[in-house]
Amino acid sequence: SRRTRQPQGQGLNDLYVRFFRMAERRIVEQTGRGIVCLISNYSWLDGLSFTAMRERYLEVFDQVWIDNLNGDKYKTGKLTPEGLPDPSIFSTEWNREGIQVGTAIATLVRKQDHADADTVRFRNLWGRNKRADLLATPIPTPEGLFEPTSPQVELGFPFMPMATSAGYFAWPSLPDLLPRSFPGVKTSRDDVVVDIDRDRLVARMERYFDPAVLADQMRRIAPGAMESTSRFPAKAVREALQKRGFLRKNIVRYCYRPFDLRWMYWDIEEALLDRPRPEYFPQVFEGNVWIVSQQKPRREWSRPQVIHSLGCIDLMDRSATCLPLYARESPTQALGESEVHETRPNLTPGAVAYLKALDRAPAEDLFFHIVAVLHAPEYACENAGALRQDWPRVPLPNSRKALEA
Repeated sequence: SRRTRQPQGQGLNDLYVRFFRMAERRIVEQTGRGIVCLISNYSWLDGLSFTAMRERYLEVFDQVWIDNLNGDKYKTGKLTPEGLPDPSIFSTEWNREGIQVGTAIATLVRKQDHADADTVRFRNLWGRNKRADLLATPIPTPEGLFEPTSPQVELGFPFMPMATSAGYFAWPSLPDLLPRSFPGVKTSRDDVVVDIDRDRLVARMERYFDPAVLADQMRRIAPGAMESTSRFPAKAVREALQKRGFLRKNIVRYCYRPFDLRWMYWDIEEALLDRPRPEYFPQVFEGNVWIVSQQKPRREWSRPQVIHSLGCIDLMDRSATCLPLYARESPTQALGESEVHETRPNLTPGAVAYLKALDRAPAEDLFFHIVAVLHAPEYACENAGALRQDWPRVPLPNSRKALEA
């Protein structure tokens, strides 16, 4: 990628991308003109793994047409915007399920006298009749059937319309203000280390650490405790932890799901927790508060959560990121122990300079201004497209009075 962000994740490894590349090479690098028309998984239309792919197609094709066939289990639940059934385009009388992922037809046109594409023509097809609607498309296509959209470089050139308010890209993003963040904890063994009742969790962990409790007994108490995986040799992990002993102080409050506060036994040793996040745990202390958000949601954008304790990675669909108000420098103490390292506001130099210019407004004012803005319905509506693509951006008031309002 030359003009936009670098690809993220492993999406370019999907096999359908290779078919696109083969077709592109044939048309662009050999014949110099022609048409590429492929039906595929539609994740490449706006996914962060495909920024360079989209940038490339705008440069080497003259026209880009997208028939978005939707029908996705994960993003839309296979429902239309009106809540009616929206099956896969591959759903038939004999295979009603079709496939799980949404699909799209891309038509890419390269002319002999080539000029870069600056717009994408896009349309959605929904519901049970989408196949018939597709076949009934008149040739030539009338004006208004496809919506012209200009892919925005700041969002990675998405090939779908993206609602964004004026001036949005001039605002700082969440990481531009709060630099330190931590992915939520992933246990993979909730039945072992998580419980609503603290006393019940303590009793279960005491039995887990008790050598007198045999493996079969432990399996009946909590099946996950004795189920081995490639990353978790259950018997060996339990034996190693038994030699060290139960750490009662590591029973901590745990935001398991939105508005669902539970208890968790946190342990960094021997892979009892799949992703314990040792760098995150010491940052959770009394008086700290966290914004839970994410860079790119799987479905529509969700307003952030505010938590005061350790958070689960599933606080948000497709993983939650926790951004604190305060951060400790190179902490080593565990959650709940006395503070021995300096605690500072979790602010970038730009955020510090902004607050300094506002008569040294406190970090708390900026933090809760962020929370308020990101919960405003008008903000979410006006920037719905951009919020589906990247970290939310936050408008900053130009006076301390407005910041405190």
